[in-house]
Amino acid sequence: MDISSNKLLPVLGTVVVLIILAVAVKSCHKADEKPVVATAKPAAPADADTPADTMNALRAEVATMRLEEERLRKNIAAENQRKNQLSNEITN
Repeated sequence: MDISSNKLLPVLGTVVVLIILAVAVKSCHKADEKPVVATAKPAAPADADTPADTMNALRAEVATMRLEEERLRKNIAAENQRKNQLSNEITN
């Protein structure tokens, strides 16, 4: 019996093995690489905020948010009171 085999399979297998070998050789071979040296952190621009400026801005923002929260709470309480009054008027 004449059994013909696929000729593409050994060719592709050989190509894959050669690619793997090339990658392995390239990864093991280290060229004269210069060591990576960390550079100094760039200085902040002259107009940058200081930590104290940032804290002051955050404090002001929190104070504004607290005032807004208090105003909203008062509005909600007034609306609830108005709703109760309307509800009482409807039931009477």
